[in-house]
Amino acid sequence: MRAAALLTLAACAVTVRGQSDSNTTMTECGQQQVLSGRGRIVGGSGAYAGQLPWTVSIQLAGQHFCGGTLIGQRHVLSAAHCFHNRRTADFRVVAGEHDLRVAEPAQQELAVAALTVHDQYKYPSFRNDLALLTLAAPAVWGPFVQPACLPAAGAAPPTGRTATVAGWGWLAEYRDGGRRADRLQSADVPVQTRDTCNAWFAAAGKRLTLKPGQICAGLSEGGKDACQGDSGGPLVVAEPGGSHTLVGVVSAGIGCARPSLPGIYTDVSHYLKWIQLRLAEEQE
Repeated sequence: MRAAALLTLAACAVTVRGQSDSNTTMTECGQQQVLSGRGRIVGGSGAYAGQLPWTVSIQLAGQHFCGGTLIGQRHVLSAAHCFHNRRTADFRVVAGEHDLRVAEPAQQELAVAALTVHDQYKYPSFRNDLALLTLAAPAVWGPFVQPACLPAAGAAPPTGRTATVAGWGWLAEYRDGGRRADRLQSADVPVQTRDTCNAWFAAAGKRLTLKPGQICAGLSEGGKDACQGDSGGPLVVAEPGGSHTLVGVVSAGIGCARPSLPGIYTDVSHYLKWIQLRLAEEQE
């Protein structure tokens, strides 16, 4: 439900490049282990199974509700607004999901043991729109289930770089006859500077500016964007060594894929200390 608002060890602890989690198996974060095959997010295309193995479907009553990103075997990052007035016990996280219509061998359905919403988040605002889910059991790493990397300490937002957003949200706005995707979709969008985003909003006549902890990504001509149902999902950038870093969490936007109205994302680098502190508290 990306909001289209006016303003989405068993024996040992191991390090998963850029973050640590209690794991039964070691893995390198941000890696695509399935490198071939092809099968919207608006203006995107169908991702093949295993292309974005950190992307999870957060489900309510057996239906896709929001997206999320695995950052460890027991931890998922998502958007705080997804969980407003909802009971933690009602959610399930499905890792290894690709096609919502069918049960697939790679799927892992995991209960949510705890939910931590950023302490400065206040609904219906989209500031501090971040939540950390703790899973009741660890995800099992494999070709279709992998964690994304967290940004390095002190990393700046990747302005000017192309990032990939993914989810099972609407393929177009409802007003345009849109429908929700059954298969995981992805789209490549450039991360814009704060000044560019704010200038675009102003030119479109919108009283909206990016706040600290927010970044935006999209095209001046529109055409590619997250949409309702993509909230909480990942915005990742590919690194030179082949890994993928989680730079944004789908948060908000005005409509979907409209010209000069880029999508708004929670800036993961801005909240890295908060994330690390929450993870450390759980391991005490």
